[in-house]
Amino acid sequence: MDKMIHLSLNSLDIALRKQAISAQNLSNVNVTGFRRDVYENFASLYLRAEDQLDTRAFAVTTGSGEFDEQQGRMRATHQPTDLAIDGKGYFASKRDGLENSLTRRGDMSVSMEGNLVNGQGALILSETLQPIQVPPFREIYVREDGKLLIEPINGEPGVTQLIGSIGLVSGEGQQMRKDLDGEIRPADGAPIVTDQNVNVKTRLY
Repeated sequence: MDKMIHLSLNSLDIALRKQAISAQNLSNVNVTGFRRDVYENFASLYLRAEDQLDTRAFAVTTGSGEFDEQQGRMRATHQPTDLAIDGKGYFASKRDGLENSLTRRGDMSVSMEGNLVNGQGALILSETLQPIQVPPFREIYVREDGKLLIEPINGEPGVTQLIGSIGLVSGEGQQMRKDLDGEIRPADGAPIVTDQNVNVKTRLY
């Protein structure tokens, strides 16, 4: 088949892929902590067998899994568990049935099971990458270093108790990518390592 036909078909396929990615990004523009997908490198690969007339062409994507890491706009709230990371960094998280991952989504709350979760329902993990259990409380506070404190519901007013630290990951020196499940992880498959030097701001997301 003529190469120009292959080129035309691949160009159409690439245009449809880019359109789908743009639609996905637009549909999530108001989702807290969403990272815009970036696919900028498309090409055509030609496969030709020796002594054969037929030529096959395939659409090729490079940079799959890349996303925009620029910090988005922060929104002020009145919730002490709404958190935002100032600058580069992530919260350690885990969704049901998936491997540990990273997220910028900081609209957090305490689930019916007593776990700290974000608005997506993902567990927010501690600095040791374990789910964070939150006992019944009168007030809850999050410090800039991610430490969680509560005023126990049966304790004296004003007396706080440290219950754990949110797992923070700087990502410095590491390339991140979105995996096929949509979660962010180190591109080289390295394990997630927490770094409590990341700064957290409260009542924002």
